[in-house]
Amino acid sequence: MMVHPFRGVPLLWEGRKEMLFTNRDLYKIAIPLMLQSILATTIGMIDSVMVAGIGEAAVSGVALINSLDAVLVNFFAAMVAGGTVIISQYLGKGDMQKSQEAMKQLLYVTLAVSLLITLFGQIFREPMLRLLFGEVEEGVMYYADRYFLFVSLSFPFLGLANACSAAMRAMGNSATPMLISLVDNGCNILLNGVFIYWLDMETAGAAIASLISRVIGAGILLLLMMDRRQDIHIDRPLYYRPEFSIIRGILRIGIPNAIENCMFSFGKLLTQSVVSTLGTASITANSVASNVVNYQYIAGASVGNASVIVIGRCIGAGEKEQAKHYSRKLLFAAYLCVWTVVLITAVLVRPIIGCWQLTPETTELTRDLILFHCVSAALVWPVGFVLPSMFRAASDVKFPMVISITCMWLFRVAFSYILAPESYPVLGMNLPGLGMGVMGVWVAMIIDWAVRVAIYAWRYFSGRWLTVYDKIKE
Repeated sequence: MMVHPFRGVPLLWEGRKEMLFTNRDLYKIAIPLMLQSILATTIGMIDSVMVAGIGEAAVSGVALINSLDAVLVNFFAAMVAGGTVIISQYLGKGDMQKSQEAMKQLLYVTLAVSLLITLFGQIFREPMLRLLFGEVEEGVMYYADRYFLFVSLSFPFLGLANACSAAMRAMGNSATPMLISLVDNGCNILLNGVFIYWLDMETAGAAIASLISRVIGAGILLLLMMDRRQDIHIDRPLYYRPEFSIIRGILRIGIPNAIENCMFSFGKLLTQSVVSTLGTASITANSVASNVVNYQYIAGASVGNASVIVIGRCIGAGEKEQAKHYSRKLLFAAYLCVWTVVLITAVLVRPIIGCWQLTPETTELTRDLILFHCVSAALVWPVGFVLPSMFRAASDVKFPMVISITCMWLFRVAFSYILAPESYPVLGMNLPGLGMGVMGVWVAMIIDWAVRVAIYAWRYFSGRWLTVYDKIKE
């Protein structure tokens, strides 16, 4: 007899007279999020390793598209985060009907936006890639174009899967999205082997494998969300009537978050453009190092995602003191997770890099980038990227948006152009740069982190992030 994934999942606020969450509740939310993120990052790394058999030009082409893909993926994540906050706040109030309606509105808004983005990507694919990465070698551009052609078709399915997963997590069910992620990522690995090696489709094969796996994941999640036996489900999925009050609530949080994420990702895309002028070795080292250090973010980012649910529930219930209590506990957990992964990465850095079979020059450059990142992430990353998630859960979205965009462009992008190349153009003139190469881009990133950490810490201790929700209600 099959046990439905939803069945037996408790609503985590039921029966709580004092604290809204026990440590066990927090583990039930955060650990599946962590495992799912590990799966997603592992698939990205496996894609890179499997493509590496084609050559460094293929690795570089996929890396360039992944940086563009990240802009769009982060946009979906931001919209979904707005829905997660609204659903969590309604659940904190005990309003099940509004929670269910918010979930349906989130699904349709996400689908509409993702379809528009896919259409744009298909129509303007070639000129967009030439504009962003026009200076790369022709072989790299060839692989990038073939990869993006199919990856862009997967965006609607990615958006739907993210929306369904966010709704489940807001209900306290992080395990089901994790299990579905295991299924579609497993399909991705198998299909990679078929399309890349057996059918010899190169980077297009990796993209088609990602497309099919995302279709499978979105389909399963939608079927589960339509189960009427659940308190919160998709009621009459083919009938949709916009509820503008709920949509405004989602967009009030989602749009600033989306703007922040898109500008942040677009800034990273510009720094990737800087890297693309430094040669194939630098592009490959940057790609491999980025794949490796992504593991250092997973646990901390999962704690940040869990904090959206936890802090949102506390704010909806009017429990500001509990919000502060859980924010301290979750921030400490994020630091502990990052330190653990950083230590493991530093010890195993050489055998990890060996998986890519890089040239000696690229190997040493990759190692330097990873070790530099290990030290930096251990010191400042959690405050810079977990605290803003807590602010958003409390409806404080404009402040982190402004700080994130300002720091990205004023420090990371500007300093990348100053530190990395031998020279950089300004108003038709070529000004001398410091010539640090790809390491200069990573130094600029850490400067950005350090500034935002100082500002976010001030915001947190001032307590102003806890006053925004009350002002919105008024």
